[in-house]
Amino acid sequence: MGFRLADAKMSLRFGLLIVAILVAECGMPVRAHAVPTFARKYETSCLTCHRQFPRLNEVGETFRLRGYRFVDDASLTKGRVVSMGRKAFEKLFPEAVWPSDMPAFPPISARLVSDFTVDATGSRPARTQFEAPHTLDFHVAGTMGEHIAFWGEVELELEDRSVVAQTGGWLQFGGLLHTGGAVNLRLGRVGRSGMGLFTARDSNRLTWTHYLYGRWRLPYPEGFAAPNRFRLHASQPGLEVFGFGRRWQYSFGVANGGDGGNRDESSAKDVYGQLTLKLGGLGFDGVAPTTDDAASPRSSWLMVDVFAYRGWASVRDGEEDQARTDAFWQVGAGIAVDSEVPSLAATGGCAVGRNSNPYARVTPAPASSRSCFLEAQWGMFPWLLSVVRYETLSMRLPEIAGLGRRHEWARGVVSLGALVRANVRLVLEGRWWLSGRNGSDRIDSRESDAALLRLDFAV
Repeated sequence: MGFRLADAKMSLRFGLLIVAILVAECGMPVRAHAVPTFARKYETSCLTCHRQFPRLNEVGETFRLRGYRFVDDASLTKGRVVSMGRKAFEKLFPEAVWPSDMPAFPPISARLVSDFTVDATGSRPARTQFEAPHTLDFHVAGTMGEHIAFWGEVELELEDRSVVAQTGGWLQFGGLLHTGGAVNLRLGRVGRSGMGLFTARDSNRLTWTHYLYGRWRLPYPEGFAAPNRFRLHASQPGLEVFGFGRRWQYSFGVANGGDGGNRDESSAKDVYGQLTLKLGGLGFDGVAPTTDDAASPRSSWLMVDVFAYRGWASVRDGEEDQARTDAFWQVGAGIAVDSEVPSLAATGGCAVGRNSNPYARVTPAPASSRSCFLEAQWGMFPWLLSVVRYETLSMRLPEIAGLGRRHEWARGVVSLGALVRANVRLVLEGRWWLSGRNGSDRIDSRESDAALLRLDFAV
């Protein structure tokens, strides 16, 4: 059955109710990756959908794409729902409101992350420090009826004795045009899964350290009034159309661009797209190729994917200067492989980009970038997972005072994650710059050489 207008109206009302509940509890209207709400709804372990949270396994990817539903969802749901009309009302539409349902209780979860870090470079005032908590997330997620899903979050992060709040949320309308999973629409804060490489999504990473290919920003000379602050790491307000079949999934989105805020400095909207093909393993639609594969908790598979992003940013070198347009693009390709026995996985990819006029009147010359990475994962035990990653970034910039023309970085990351319980994770990680040590005017001053011990749990 396809999506109906009455279902959309009911979903919007309930979505507003969820936001109101969050505001009442938190004092302000984020970025949660693991949602224990579903463990309660289905009375199952977090490991049903996660290899180690937040990393999704094949079942979890299918569950996410299907709008937080399993293939045989009705028989698996244990949590109580409130009916919003009788099933028979479907036959009376449009003379009756299309029936739906919603969770009997607000589907709210919380996630607390605490860190102990060691700064190996001495660039911070204290070489060692506790951050407890580093972040506290409140999030809601669930379904309404057969075709609508919602997600929202408030992330509170303690930075320099102040609390910074980040918000996010969307409504998803599935099964449009009676196509099953081929056409779905998401409205709100989009791009967490559709922007960049599907096989190396930042929200799905196992490491404390972000993927470098999506984290960097262009460097600017001191005093530059309005730089281009875009990076792939940030999700965007906008809309996204996505779909999936047995061996493919795609997404296409239109978003504000910039640094991910609600205020867009450019009238032109950014666009992005992504395409992924999968060989072997569980299909994106949740259908296994054989009965044996369906019974196995893991299977071997290969994925290849490509992405493209096209954006326009307003840049201005002086406060009184007229803004110029920096038209830019990034494209990339990746590959990932997962082996059932032994428990090994690897992923790699490269992305290249070009900015047409990032420095406004300072110089009309363009800038270009290239970033590549290679990551290997080894599941030593079901509860113990190690990750090793090597990544590079290079930039070619025009001649500008205070900036070098050529920037080269290489970084290594080693991480060990242990599940103390299914919803409690301990991470020991180290990262170091092998060349072109990071500075405050480059990528992110917080990503210096460091070691970390992280305690992460969700309820």
